[in-house]
Formats: sequence, C-alpha cells, structure tokens
Amino acid sequence: MSPAEGVWSLGLFGVLLAAYALFVRLRRRTRDYHEARSVKRRLPPWAFGIEKSALYGLSLVASVVVFLAFIRLYRLAGIRHEIAGATLVFGAIGAILIAAPMGALLANLISWSLPALRRANETAMSGSPISFLSANQGLLWFGAATILRASSFSRSRRSLHGCGERAA
Repeated sequence: MSPAEGVWSLGLFGVLLAAYALFVRLRRRTRDYHEARSVKRRLPPWAFGIEKSALYGLSLVASVVVFLAFIRLYRLAGIRHEIAGATLVFGAIGAILIAAPMGALLANLISWSLPALRRANETAMSGSPISFLSANQGLLWFGAATILRASSFSRSRRSLHGCGERAA
C-alpha cells in the first residue's frame, strides 16, 4: 500500500470511528436508548448471552459473505486493478457496514424463532413501548440506506478512481 493509500484508508477509518462516537454520544441522550437499555437489563443472562453471540457471529459471517461477493463481482466485472491496499480496506469497511444490520436482523429472527428466547424478550418488553417490530424498523432503514449507498458508490467508483479498465 502506498503512503497516500495508507493515509486515505486510515483517514476514512478515523472519520468512521469519529462518526460512530458522535452517534453513540447523541444516541445516549435519547429516551429510546434508555428504554432499550432497560429492556436489555430485564433479560435473563442466558437470553442476553445467546442474543449477543448470535449478533456477533452472524454479523461476522455476513461480513465475510458480503466481502467475498465484493471480490467475486470485482473479478466478474473484469477490472484489472488489484484488490489490495485502499481497495481492500474500503471493501472490508463497506462489507462490515452492509453486514452489521443484516447480522442484527438475523439475530432478531433467531430470537423471535426460538420460543424460550421469544418468551424472555416478551417478558422483558412488557410495559415498554419497545416491540420486535419497532426494534427491527431502525435496522431495516439502516440496512436499506447502507445497501443503496453502496450500490450508488459502486456505479460511480470507476469514474472517481480511474480503475475502470476492463480485461481484453
């Protein structure tokens, strides 16, 4: 990776971390955040552990699948530019951003599908305005926005980076 690619890659990563830190800071001030934390505290430890394990495991699997799809599509497009350096970093960051809501939705699907977990969640959510539907609405919006943004980026990538050379 050239020094310029390293600076751009670290810069983008730093901007993403700063944006995430700002989001977390602002999110903690909302009433919805405190209600969600209250519901999570009421979950039994075993249910909380299963949900966290499912979230992290499925997000990791989804990230790998999305990244492998990125590499496959990159090759199918016939682009000669090597997948290394900044391309690799940006592809991995994009895969993680796309896969995070997918992993969370899949974890919620598992939580809803297993009767014991569903009962534990329904008990924790009783008396709260939070429901499975309201919890998943934000994930669906975030996932749709991320995928739409990624698809618009992929269409404009060749013109922005000059990497649109196709194999003969």
